[in-house]
Amino acid sequence: MNDKLRALLIAVGIVTASGIAYRVSTPAPGVTLAELNDAGMNLCPNRALTCRFRIRQAMRNRLIDAGQPVRPNQKYVTMSARADVCPGEDGGEPEVITRAMRRMFNGVDDDETAELHPDTECRLRTFAAYGATLGPRDLVVEEPSCKRRRPGQACNLLDGGNQGDWNVLSGAALTGAGCETVECSVIFGDDPDTDL
Repeated sequence: MNDKLRALLIAVGIVTASGIAYRVSTPAPGVTLAELNDAGMNLCPNRALTCRFRIRQAMRNRLIDAGQPVRPNQKYVTMSARADVCPGEDGGEPEVITRAMRRMFNGVDDDETAELHPDTECRLRTFAAYGATLGPRDLVVEEPSCKRRRPGQACNLLDGGNQGDWNVLSGAALTGAGCETVECSVIFGDDPDTDL
């Protein structure tokens, strides 16, 4: 990453993906895509950055209003956004530039922030997996990989066993119309029955 491009960015956090630490930056207010590309961002490969967040009420409302599949009390979501991954200087941390996740990091737009789930790494995936569906400012809520059964609902283990009510398991292990798709874990102190 060159100094011209770095001068157009605000560092908002550090994420870990596949054991590598990446500095996450967003464009400073008012910076255009043309300015970023002129400074060299167009030379950085496109990826999809996927992270797990604990969201606050304002962000939850924003996602619901945007038609994302978020329940009214849900506190955890896994989201993907388009990102440009630029090499670090002199072997330093690579830099991930994302415009869509600006509000997802603490310290930026405090009323709408979220926090990274501390037990989960982010992932960087090839952008081709999304094709043209992931725009520069799009946030996409990913389908969680776990499920659970609410009391009285038809949801059982694939082998016919009974996993019990509220127990969260891999979605691949459960079947039935009564299975509820949920995130897989909560931060200590939160209630998995209500906050997933």
